[in-house]
Amino acid sequence: MLQQFKAMYSLLFNYWKKSFHNIFFSFIFPCMFLAILSKIPSFKVSDLIPGIIASACPVVGIISLSISFSDLKETVIYKRIAVLPLKPWIFIISIISFFTFLTWLSAIWVFIFSLIFWHSQINLNQINFGYIILGVIFLSIICSSIGVMIGSLAKDYKIANAFSMLFYLPPAFLSGMYLPIKIIISSNVLKIISLCLPYTYPVSIINYGWVQNTSSFIFGSQLWVFILISIVLVFIFVSGAILIYKFRKKK
Repeated sequence: MLQQFKAMYSLLFNYWKKSFHNIFFSFIFPCMFLAILSKIPSFKVSDLIPGIIASACPVVGIISLSISFSDLKETVIYKRIAVLPLKPWIFIISIISFFTFLTWLSAIWVFIFSLIFWHSQINLNQINFGYIILGVIFLSIICSSIGVMIGSLAKDYKIANAFSMLFYLPPAFLSGMYLPIKIIISSNVLKIISLCLPYTYPVSIINYGWVQNTSSFIFGSQLWVFILISIVLVFIFVSGAILIYKFRKKK
């Protein structure tokens, strides 16, 4: 089993590095978005950074993964993999874990980028890195699972691109990644929409780790509630990704 995972990681890395869009979305796009949003007078950079760190998850896990996976399905390599006695869960877990790791690298790079250019606006003493890491882990797994679902269902990379943007951009704004959580909480409509989005709960954990204040929660509650909901969402989306892949493979 370990050899199968190693072979899959080697295949995915060799395929991933050949595409510029993967490198762009993983390490350039989040920093570019942070630089753009930081120029808006009403936005504080210190409020934006945790959301941009979180945004690495859908950018890599949904956009990059779904496009890469749907494109990979058209290759001879994938057709060879499809006939191998490789269990679907091993194949899917390999993809999810590979892109989850890339998401972590992207999130770390965003934080380093923020320290370089806005270190004076970052209070390292109030940051709890444990909660930020926990939230990023939850969010990256959820987003990578969604990316697998889109990649499995899409007939080609163009369709995957269209659906990945749908599952990425509107929810990213409304879950507190691009719109500061203070703005969302101030509007009842935005608050209700945000509560319906799966990204909101791990993003809330990340925001809490950044300021260690319950004012970053979308609703008044204890942190463990957001952690519990995130765990349930991880289980649901990973299971869904495996089932959808198995269903599409049979067709």
